[in-house]
Amino acid sequence: MVPGTPQSPHPFRLDQLVSQVRSFIAEARLIGPEDRVVVGVSGGPDSLTLLYVLVSIVPDPPTRVAVGYLDHGLRGGAGAEEAAFVRRVAEGWGLTFFTDRVDTASYRRARGLSVEAAARELRYRFLGETARKFGATRVAVGHTASDQVETVLLNIIRGTGLAGLRGMRPAGPYPLPDFGGLTLVRPLLQVFRQETVAACRALGLEAREDPSNLDRRYLRNRIRLDILPLLRQLNPGVDGAILRLAEAAAADLELIESQARAALNSALVSASPSELVLKRSALNALPEALRAHVFRLAILRLTPAEPAVTAYHLQRLVRLAAAKVGASLNLPAGLKARVDYEIMRLGREVAGPADFPQVQEAVRFRPPARLRLDGWVLEAAVVPRPPDWDPRQTPDRWTAFLDFDKVMGELEVRPWRAGDIFVPLGLAGRKKLQDLFTEAKVPRDLRGRWPVIADQAGIVWVAGLKLADRVKVKPETRRLLKIRVSREQGESGR
Repeated sequence: MVPGTPQSPHPFRLDQLVSQVRSFIAEARLIGPEDRVVVGVSGGPDSLTLLYVLVSIVPDPPTRVAVGYLDHGLRGGAGAEEAAFVRRVAEGWGLTFFTDRVDTASYRRARGLSVEAAARELRYRFLGETARKFGATRVAVGHTASDQVETVLLNIIRGTGLAGLRGMRPAGPYPLPDFGGLTLVRPLLQVFRQETVAACRALGLEAREDPSNLDRRYLRNRIRLDILPLLRQLNPGVDGAILRLAEAAAADLELIESQARAALNSALVSASPSELVLKRSALNALPEALRAHVFRLAILRLTPAEPAVTAYHLQRLVRLAAAKVGASLNLPAGLKARVDYEIMRLGREVAGPADFPQVQEAVRFRPPARLRLDGWVLEAAVVPRPPDWDPRQTPDRWTAFLDFDKVMGELEVRPWRAGDIFVPLGLAGRKKLQDLFTEAKVPRDLRGRWPVIADQAGIVWVAGLKLADRVKVKPETRRLLKIRVSREQGESGR
């Protein structure tokens, strides 16, 4: 008996376990009739039982089931012995076997991760690459009901909302973004660890136990070895109670998420794989509790698997949505959030170069000219004024028409400079460019790179915002200077 697992009053029957898992797979639609599966097998009782069950229920397992074992390089020669053991089991059942060895310690140091996080990332990368080689659509792992109990308690201790109370799901997106076409499935999520131990005993398999499972430096181990036994003294049925809590949370969350999904779509201004732009007014009009779920779904839009975002992070996002312009927040998984005037940006590269034309230094030019501006292009050309030309026909904010004969000498496109002043079109007096940016609600961190077009006498056009009054087109104008700023070919549209 594994320490810390609940006792069962019923005698174990292997055929009943197989039948139970078969029904669970069918009900949750974990593995379809055409799916090929890679099973992550560590040599422990959970993954060995999972492998046996899949071999028993998947038709033609040698062509549809493969085994992957990763040696994390943390236990010397023990990893190689385990790999050889898993290979014998896999090949004994006629299955293709894949293995590799990695240096988890070096990987952890290079990326600043914990040993657990580094091992997990390396393991899922190996299984994802194995799935590609085998042509699999599913990666199956041996998480059990016992793991689910520990996970829910772990989430409570770390600080969680409903998503953490829900725990692991039978199927979900693959944990690494590089393997978006894969689905991670957990067929044993209704099977307790004691049953997998009994299954291996019935099969005559001497399952390997990882000594690190007894290391109390890891919080999950302390939960399994210390906290759960104490809870069982208070309530012998606490494992079942926690699982019922997880299912109740899952049912409630399904309803809430349907509302949050609709709210997210209503608030969404634009979306890319690296950033979401949301309307602050739409967010702040929502009930606070729903707002937190909207942010969780937004994060899941950016990361295929939920990162280590807790209820604490979500509440900070809720507060950030109502904060002053320029406020920002760093989140797990390299995500960032920042508020501007009407919008809130959430992603890895908030307000990246593809969203606004930007210039790093002054560049002189004479028309005709074509200049590249960090993913955008500035084009300038002198054209005759058509007899019926109407200055109100300017196609968009990024195109300007000037009276070319009013332009003084050579032109340049440059960033904003402190103290910049000009007379905007339609005004009698001068205006600070800083005030213009504030009125136009240009994000503060973009102002220092916003393209300003000037001649030898000063500013003639603040791109996308205002033309200078002195170069406006009049009835007597004969030559037009057309300046247009547009996305470089290949960039996505706004």
